[in-house]
Order: sequence, then structure tokens, then C-alpha cells
Amino acid sequence: MSASSRLPPALRLRQILTRVPGRILRRMKRGLTRSDPRLEAYLAALESPVDPGLVLWQGHGAGLVQDWATRPQEGGQTHVLALERPDLLSAPPGTPTLRPGSADHARAMARAGMIRTDQPLPLWALRRADQQLICRGADDGPAWAHGLRQMDPGPAPRPQIALFGGGWKNNGITTSLLNLLGGLADHDLDLHLVTEARSPEALANLARLDPRIRVIHRETFPMRATEAAALRRFQTDNDLSDPVLETQIRALFTREARRLFGGRIFDAALDFSGYSREWAALIAATPARRHVIWQHNHLQAEAERRFDSLKGVFAAYRWFDTIASVSDETREVNRTHLARHYPPGARILTLRNVIDPAALRRRAAGALPPGLDLTGAGPLFVMSGRLSPEKAQMRALTALAQLRRQGQEARLILLGSGPLEGALRAGIARLGLGGQVTLAGHVENPFPVLARADCFVLSSDYEGQPMVLLEALTLGLPIIATDIPGARSVLAGLEGPALVPADAAGLAQGMARFLAGGVAPARFDAEAYRAETLSAVLTELLGHVPPRRPT
Repeated sequence: MSASSRLPPALRLRQILTRVPGRILRRMKRGLTRSDPRLEAYLAALESPVDPGLVLWQGHGAGLVQDWATRPQEGGQTHVLALERPDLLSAPPGTPTLRPGSADHARAMARAGMIRTDQPLPLWALRRADQQLICRGADDGPAWAHGLRQMDPGPAPRPQIALFGGGWKNNGITTSLLNLLGGLADHDLDLHLVTEARSPEALANLARLDPRIRVIHRETFPMRATEAAALRRFQTDNDLSDPVLETQIRALFTREARRLFGGRIFDAALDFSGYSREWAALIAATPARRHVIWQHNHLQAEAERRFDSLKGVFAAYRWFDTIASVSDETREVNRTHLARHYPPGARILTLRNVIDPAALRRRAAGALPPGLDLTGAGPLFVMSGRLSPEKAQMRALTALAQLRRQGQEARLILLGSGPLEGALRAGIARLGLGGQVTLAGHVENPFPVLARADCFVLSSDYEGQPMVLLEALTLGLPIIATDIPGARSVLAGLEGPALVPADAAGLAQGMARFLAGGVAPARFDAEAYRAETLSAVLTELLGHVPPRRPT
């Protein structure tokens, strides 16, 4: 049988149509896997418990002869051979044998209660060294007769997590990630953050990271000309339906993951951003037991309004085993629009944003930004967030103008910057609100402003799980928010906040209710919320909550 005839039909047809050399197609085919088949089989078998009665004999065979002859005949034991020379052992007929280096051999390495070997085990096969009895001897039989020595596994390895966090812009995703990483760093695990952030804004946010987190700065992305062409096609089409293109992209990012992380195998690889198709492909190609990608928003709406490249992220969902939304409502909205991209058997779940109440209150006690004067007539409403279309701040300006026409005085301060700043300034002038509205721009520490305001307002068309609402709740602010799924995920069931229709009239009614005393702060246990959300993330990623690091 020729080499090309062993290829899958899709690749064989592609070879006929394009006359691509068989050796290149075979290389593409190999790139479909995250790594070699043994590793994949081993990681999959870790889902099953260790079998104390399973004894695996593996290696060359010569160093096991004497040990086999003197092996204990314990009831309930099953002996399995994965030897290059099984004929060297006088094994009874019917003794199970495995082909060395096969996927079945790797699965046995993950499940055996005892491994007897005359050759070193691969590093990746030591993931359960704390649960298995691993015995090694020299390459000659007499060494075994003099006694076996158990490898000292030392302390159980700490869980390993690799993650990409996004562009580190001044937004809710960055705030949520900093809170999450700070909480994870308190536990006994190793965190490896990979980033290519270079802008002053991103570097300033990275400087806020907990120093216990390892940061890998990715500066370059070496690739061959054929790989660059494949990547350009992926970036143009945002599609992976062509099996040859998928194979090329998979192979490219598998090699890049190996370049960044070496041979390390992670317990979980996370794309916390969920907005970059290239980073989604890289995290999915990182060797790990779990591959998780986050959904922070109504992503179909984001793809239609702002980020066409998100369609490439949707195509990459096929490589993830878990897709996590930040709220139940956001999860269901995304499931409705994106389920066709989800791989069979994927876990579709909710992992809510994490907050850091102690740090938030500490920052809120700080001084106001220089030059910002909050004095004036009437209660002060505050809004915080990027000045962009989905935040719909213009409807808040219109609502404030309606209140003024009704004879009710109030002020509004907007914290944040973005592409709509010019349009909002023009709207303030057109509505005659120059004395009532302040555009403060980006504020490094917005929390002293929030703490001194009278009421928080959210005017968005859509959100995932708004961090600003969690922050306002933590600081004890009354809240008025448009009745969208993301806001409901935070405020539903709480007494005090007002959920209003997503238009200017609805916001005006909510503001009027506050001015009349009908909107009050909610009872919110921020510390309990933090503990609950951190525990949920750790349990989902690792199956347990690791102990806290010694202080």
C-alpha cells in the first residue's frame, strides 16, 4: 500500500486536486493532534482512577527477568506486559501484552498501581507518581535480584495553569482577570501567563499583577512562508472548514506552543479573553488536560457590530473541551447564536467574574483624581466604562435632559474614554448639559469617584456580567441599570436596584425613582461572593481547591 493511499479520503482528494507532495500532507495529518498519540491517550486516561491491582511491566525486558521470576503471586493482581522483548520473560499463556509506545501502553501507564521498568519513564508519565509504586532497576537481571528500589516521587507536583488574558486594556475583562489571578495566586499552584502586550496602557496593567505569577512575554512568531500563507488565509476567511487549512493552522500553533512552553504539560490551558482567533488557536494547541475559553459578552452581537475576527474565534471553538460564560444569561444567549460552533461533548457552563473587595475598598479610600471637582447642585449620578456604542451613554444624556425639562436637577459624571467621546461632547452641547455633565476621561483609580457619587447608572445595550455593577454593589451604591441579560445576572433577586427598559425614557424613569427615594443600596456580601466564585473556578479547572499558600 502506498503512503498516499493511507491518508484520509479528504486529504487524498486534496492531494489529487492540488498535487501537494505526500510528505507534506502526512506532516499536515500529524499536526491534527495536540502532541503525540501517547500523550493524548495518557491525559485522557487520567480521568479514570488508579487501579491498585494493575501491574505494568515495561521497557526492554532484560532487566526484568529476575524480578519476573521472583514476582509476588498476590491474588487480584493483573500483570500486563509492554516490552520490546517479551520473549525474555516466561510469561504464562494469555498474559496481556501491549505494543510498546502505543496509545494502549500510555493508558496503562496512567492507570497502573505499580509500574516495573528497566528504562526511565517519560517525564509526562510521572503525573501520578504520588499514587503509583514505580520500581526501577539496572539493565541486567541480577540487579533486580538484589532488591528493587522505589523512585521517590517527592511532594506531589503543584497544579500547572497556562493562560492568555487579552490585550490588557482598561476594561472589565482586565479588571476581572486581575481579580481572578490574585485569588488563584493565593493557592498552591503555578500560574504561567503568556502575553505580547507592549502598549503603555497594557504594561501599566501588567504591572499590577501579583508577583507570584510567571509572565512569558512573546515577542516573535517564527513561521515558514507556507505557514504564513495559511495564517493569512485563516485571518481573511475566519473559517476552518477546509481540513488542509485546519491541519496547517493546528500544526503551526502546536509548534509555537512547544516553543513557548517547552515540554511542560498543564492541568489547564485558559483563553480568558476569548476575543483573539490566533491566541485561541495557540491556547488550544498547548498540551493540557483541560482547554477552556471564556465568553465575556454577547459575542454574536460583538462580531456583527465591532469584531469580525470573532468569527475566527468561533471556528476555533472546535478545539476546546470547555466554553465558559460569565453569567447564566450570557451563556444561554451565546448558546442560542453559537451552538453550531461548539464541539460535541463540550462542557458549556458558567464561571462568574471574580472581585477583590478588600483591594476595591482600599482604592476607594484614596484621593480624587487631580482637578476633578464633584461639588455642585443636585445628586450626582456616575457611569464608568468605555465610551463605545454598546455602552449607549448617549441615552443617559437624553434621560438627564428629560429630567431637567421636568424641573429635576441632577448631575452626571462619565468615567472612561473611547471612540464615542467626540459624539458625546457634541451631545452634551446640543442638549445644553454643559453645567451638569462631566466627561472625566480615563481615570487610573475610578473608585474614589464612585464612593462619593450618589447613584450608579448602567445604560448598556448588552453586557456579559458587568464588573462595574459588582464594584458598585461592593461600595454600597444605589444602582439603575438597563434590563439586559448581563445586568439581570448581577441584580436579579436583590432588593434596592432598579432594572429599567433599555431606552432614554426608561433611564429617565429610573433616575426619577432614585430622586424620589425609590432606589436604594442592595445587601451584597462581597467577600462571600469572592470565595464562591474562586472556588467554582478552581473546582472546574482542577477538580479540587488546592490549599492556600503559607503566608
